[in-house]
Amino acid sequence: SSKKLETLIQNSLVQSRRFAVLTRSDVDKVLVEQNFLAGNNVKNKERARLGNLLGADVILSLKISELKFSEKKETIAITGQNRTVRTGLIKIDASIFDTATGQIRFSQSFSSTINSSVSSLDELLNDVSRNAINKIVLEIYPLRIIQVVDNQTVFLNTGGSLIRDGMVLDVYSQGETLKDPYTGELLGSIEKHVGVIEVTRVESKFSVARILSGDEFSPMMIARESNKPPLNNDINTKNSKSNAGVRLPFDWVKAFAINSF
Repeated sequence: SSKKLETLIQNSLVQSRRFAVLTRSDVDKVLVEQNFLAGNNVKNKERARLGNLLGADVILSLKISELKFSEKKETIAITGQNRTVRTGLIKIDASIFDTATGQIRFSQSFSSTINSSVSSLDELLNDVSRNAINKIVLEIYPLRIIQVVDNQTVFLNTGGSLIRDGMVLDVYSQGETLKDPYTGELLGSIEKHVGVIEVTRVESKFSVARILSGDEFSPMMIARESNKPPLNNDINTKNSKSNAGVRLPFDWVKAFAINSF
């Protein structure tokens, strides 16, 4: 299961066209220590050292924390028909380590269960890996506006499986960069909420969205999926302007080293 998950993650990262990917098998070719990262207690600085050896900017660490799958045959008493009942759950923990500092830049758990659209172990793995990669890719390389047309329509730099028709996105402009005065580490930038858009068309490499609210859109602004659906009065309302906190600067990432165990 872990090998299958690693393959799915690798394929998804490559298809995103954002990363050069080094897998665990690549690591084993470089290192004499075949099980270098096999344990759960490996220090972050060791992961960072590994990444530097391979020329990677970050290491994506994946761990299956829980996996349950079973199926049984049963007979429906009323009709006498036989059916197969499947139950299953998978949880994975994903973390991204900065190879320069050894610091954790991203950490989140993802899960999937057997349901009407997921009915096998392979589908469980596919579902959880797709959710994880979509989240990771968009955290590192957020959606960006590349063109604005008549202040009604915007074009986004991402399409394919990472985005879908009807997705509602909040749009932010980026301001002053924040830096830690002690370490010099870049902490992110001040962001201002500009408005809301809704995806209307998805192509393989870009997507199109209509503006629901706001009137100061411009190229290179960031778009992130909204946590709540737009209200009816959001449509064609151009008055959404508020501060939205700080985000970490991931745009510089160039390569992944994948470690799964």
